Amino acid sequence: MPETPLYAVVLKIHFWDDFAERQLARLRRHAGTDNLFVVVDETNGLIPNIRRHDRVIRMTDQTAAAEGFLLSPKNNVFWHNTDYQLYHFIDLFPQFAYIVTVEYDFVVNVDIANIVQTMAARSLDFIGEPLRGDPATWPWRKFTTPYYPENFDFVGRLLCFAVFSRTFALQLQASRRDHANRFLNHEITHTGTDSPWPISEGFVGAEIARLGAPTMTLAEFGDVTAYDWAPARPEPQLPELSAFAFIHPLLDVPRFIRSSLKLKVNNPEDIFNPRSFLGGAAMHCDTQSLIPPFLRYFASQGNFEAVARLRLYAEQRGADPAVFNVARGKPATQSSTSDHSRAQTTSGDAAGAVNGVIDGSFGFHTGLDAPPWWCVDLEALYPVREIRVYNRLDVPHRARSLIAASSEDMIAWTIRYRHPPDENFGGADGRPLAIRFPEPITMRFLRLQLAVREVLHLDEVEVLV
Repeated sequence: MPETPLYAVVLKIHFWDDFAERQLARLRRHAGTDNLFVVVDETNGLIPNIRRHDRVIRMTDQTAAAEGFLLSPKNNVFWHNTDYQLYHFIDLFPQFAYIVTVEYDFVVNVDIANIVQTMAARSLDFIGEPLRGDPATWPWRKFTTPYYPENFDFVGRLLCFAVFSRTFALQLQASRRDHANRFLNHEITHTGTDSPWPISEGFVGAEIARLGAPTMTLAEFGDVTAYDWAPARPEPQLPELSAFAFIHPLLDVPRFIRSSLKLKVNNPEDIFNPRSFLGGAAMHCDTQSLIPPFLRYFASQGNFEAVARLRLYAEQRGADPAVFNVARGKPATQSSTSDHSRAQTTSGDAAGAVNGVIDGSFGFHTGLDAPPWWCVDLEALYPVREIRVYNRLDVPHRARSLIAASSEDMIAWTIRYRHPPDENFGGADGRPLAIRFPEPITMRFLRLQLAVREVLHLDEVEVLV
């Protein structure tokens, strides 16, 4: 095997947490070099907690602007232009003959040194995967073509993992600056509101075609079946993906769920089918993390049938029924505060009844009102099957005249329950008030109040769908 040329591996990221730490550790195992750098986008604020790594390069979109590159589209510069970090890096470190750029959600299971050795031996300028599908129908193509001759033919490149020769990177850098000048000098015309600035995948692909740059695909180094722009896979699924050489995108569970619901590459209802891509991936996620976001999504879509299916799905997976408490952590308020209140504001004190703590004391405490009330905003319409009210145990009689009312808009209210005035109810002692409905009641707001002048102080309130 020929001697490996000097190369650097650059991890690109815009945050730092435990998932980022794990991804850096995975990359280090296959980097084949100590020249492992982290380039972090701090456009939206400083990221100070990058630990156990001393090769950190910090950028903002203004860094790219100062280097002669266009900031387009606004507020999404480094997502649209993933090549900008490459140009910043080659200016800082001219000694590297090859630069490997890696997105934070990428996993490589092969030796990167071997890729670079092959690249050098064959005098290649670029190694990366072509975009999947028909290039003519690629939606980002229209942003690239104004910069090239009419009917210019090119294939875009996936840049989640890519290797550039320094020579090619310098050519790309010069061309990007030329494109920026042409745009600013109004040499590029377009119609509509979209700015015709080439997305990096299209730009790199077009420059490969324009320059006749020699390239290879990642498929020549291993299985790329699990490499595309989407859909994402959850991190706990990683052990069963070891046969794949390149994996993208891989996300921790919360990010995987957000990506699945935001991008909708798969139908969210596929979660119920374990043979589907989403359903199979979801089986690797803990139900505590998985159920609440899907519950919120289906409710926000008014898809109450899917909410009912989600309950059955959760039961089959042995989920804690508490995941269907849609009041937990939601904003609440109350008629007043008192000297006994745990917070100075009505919203701060009211939050004590939806914090998940059930101890027989009080979660909130109003003043002596006529009548006192407490209200929670579920932040979406939900088909509510049950309301559970946990009373303060040392003075339970004060809540005897409790009335529960619901609303969809905070304007029209419907009374759903009146408690018998001669009966106490408990809470942490295992005897909470359970208000069950034969058919689900659609509500967004729940208000609990007393029918008399009194103080209202309850332990916890749960709203179950």
